[in-house]
Amino acid sequence: MTGSSLRAGGKASKWAALAKRRRQQLHRSYGPLLLETLGLFLLCLPVASVSQNDRITELINKLSKRNAYARMDAVSELGQSKDVRAVEPLITALRDKNAIVRARAAEALGEFNDARAISPLVAALADKDNGAGWYAANALIKMAGLSSIDPVLELLAHPYWPARQRAVFVLGKTGQTRVVEHLIPMLKDVDWRVRGEALRAFRDLNLVSDLEPFLSALKDPDGRVRRATGEILAGIDDPRATDALISALKKRDIDIIEGAYRFFLDRPGIDATSILIELLQNRGSREMAEDFLNARDPGLHKPAEEWAKKNKYIIFQGILKR
Repeated sequence: MTGSSLRAGGKASKWAALAKRRRQQLHRSYGPLLLETLGLFLLCLPVASVSQNDRITELINKLSKRNAYARMDAVSELGQSKDVRAVEPLITALRDKNAIVRARAAEALGEFNDARAISPLVAALADKDNGAGWYAANALIKMAGLSSIDPVLELLAHPYWPARQRAVFVLGKTGQTRVVEHLIPMLKDVDWRVRGEALRAFRDLNLVSDLEPFLSALKDPDGRVRRATGEILAGIDDPRATDALISALKKRDIDIIEGAYRFFLDRPGIDATSILIELLQNRGSREMAEDFLNARDPGLHKPAEEWAKKNKYIIFQGILKR
């Protein structure tokens, strides 16, 4: 072996030894730090879980606080948590003495889709507070497990009319045509709001092929029901619906005409201008005035401009602004 080869081999060995010592130094310097960091990371995993558990327990305990605002906040946060342990406490909160707490509890339960909440939410449809009752109704229609409608059907005979109205609303959103036989009697309910809700339920269930319930409702003694019926018939493409609305126009039934006024705007040839102007002057709204401004019948444009001026609106590109 030559001298140059020995010198090269010696240098290689020297560099290998230096590299080994450097790795050992790095291990001694950073090894414990890496192990400590890894340990801390692993410790954080159960800590986070424990923290979540503690928070849910804390929120559940807050539901018994005397401060209603504390209970409101707790109910809302429990709903956002999506933790199944919150379901039973939220069900209990449906009976809270504060109406806002009850409403938020109903809203929160709608996010869980838990079968345990169905019966309590059905019972909450009879809540004396309007907001709480309707939050319960909206929570129910979000629940996929609402295949058994029997608890809701029982409320159709409830003496409190809002409970019947909300039950009809829920049934109309189920998409189940088997509820029809139960909804038909509600078209003759003693309260006009329940009758109107029953009509909307028929529409939501897409049962417009049978127009008889709607045609009969055109004779309802309450104008608000006739108005709702007119609005529904205006959206049905059926010669029988068209004939019924034109007949109402000839009879100058202002309630039906108000509900169906867009139907008449699209048909300038049926001579509805005068009655529509009367409608705008007596029952006009910003939305109605805008529709008149953009109607195909030019005879409706000036009355709409006058209504806008009288009610302190300015007109910008067919839109009313204050």
